[in-house]
Amino acid sequence: MKTDQTPKQEAALGQLVLTGDQLGACRTALDGKDVCILGGPGTGKTVTLLRIIDDLRENGKRVITGALTAR
Repeated sequence: MKTDQTPKQEAALGQLVLTGDQLGACRTALDGKDVCILGGPGTGKTVTLLRIIDDLRENGKRVITGALTAR
């Protein structure tokens, strides 16, 4: 896995197991479709996004992200 994380963080990311919903979101995003990742605290939004970003970067893609907040 190629990330800008520290080696310890990178190892932790490599061991993550995604749920079916998370895998579906990853597949949708990697198929070139727009996705909106929603959920409460602790539901895996960041993990899902890291997986998508990592896969895109491994394939030579440039990634730009944005986030909408309720504030």
